[in-house]
Amino acid sequence: MQTRGKGPAAAVIAAAGRGTRMDLDINKQYIEIQGMPILAMTIRKFENCGLIDEIVVVANKDEIDYCERNVIDSGSARSRPSLKVEKAGSARSIAALKRYQQTVE
Repeated sequence: MQTRGKGPAAAVIAAAGRGTRMDLDINKQYIEIQGMPILAMTIRKFENCGLIDEIVVVANKDEIDYCERNVIDSGSARSRPSLKVEKAGSARSIAALKRYQQTVE
């Protein structure tokens, strides 16, 4: 049985890594496994979790369009929960982390 405390619950997915040690032409979160980017698989898991109200993907500013076009639009059901892509280090992404940190303290 899944339960949670009061207030909204969010998944904040850090997707700003470069994966330079992997020596690939694509960042690690966009590597496809069985035809789906790893990031899309992660989002799908959170979308299917009844405890999550909002998903915030924190991506590099120069990859937000790519992320929205090739990961979010292609792999997400977008039915539930709310899904947003934020720029890494932006005031909005930092505010999201702080807002949800307060709900678990």
